[in-house]
Amino acid sequence: LFFFAVMAVLVSKVASRSREDAIVARNRARATETLYGFSRKLASCGTLDDVLWATAYQIASMLKVRVVILFPGPDGLSVRMGYPPEDDLDQADLGAAKWAFDNARPAGRGADTLPGARRLFVPMTTGRGLVGVVGLDNDRPGPILTPEQQRLLDSLVDQGALAIERVHLVEDLEVARLNEQTDRLRQALLTSIS
Repeated sequence: LFFFAVMAVLVSKVASRSREDAIVARNRARATETLYGFSRKLASCGTLDDVLWATAYQIASMLKVRVVILFPGPDGLSVRMGYPPEDDLDQADLGAAKWAFDNARPAGRGADTLPGARRLFVPMTTGRGLVGVVGLDNDRPGPILTPEQQRLLDSLVDQGALAIERVHLVEDLEVARLNEQTDRLRQALLTSIS
């Protein structure tokens, strides 16, 4: 009887662990499928605003947070996109966002640097350098993200940054093409005059 009781407890623990592993695997498969759909959506975006909207929406919906995306401009960092739409940041948040952009490291709530900010700011980096900063916020106290959510955020931010870089490269290519056409026209005009 004792042997059967021990075996029942062991089988119960193994079955419980298998059930938990199946749930984790299902959640990871769902997240992977969503990331794949997000990458396909980004591939179809043609403008910077479309990429920013898709990125902000995807981060907000997958992590259940509020999102702002800040870009550098002539007056410093400013909100370029938000989900839900929001463009008002206090001075602590702006300071944390600027620090995250200048140092290419996370800052703000839940980070090692400037934890007094209301949001967590994560830099968006590509091979060409920093393109912007993503700010996250929610109403729950404590850290915004779990380690699993942090990995998911890193993946989403990287995909968004690469899509932004692709849009910038297309814009640069268009400018180069227009400059080349201008030079050809100038050469043709000079040749006809001479």
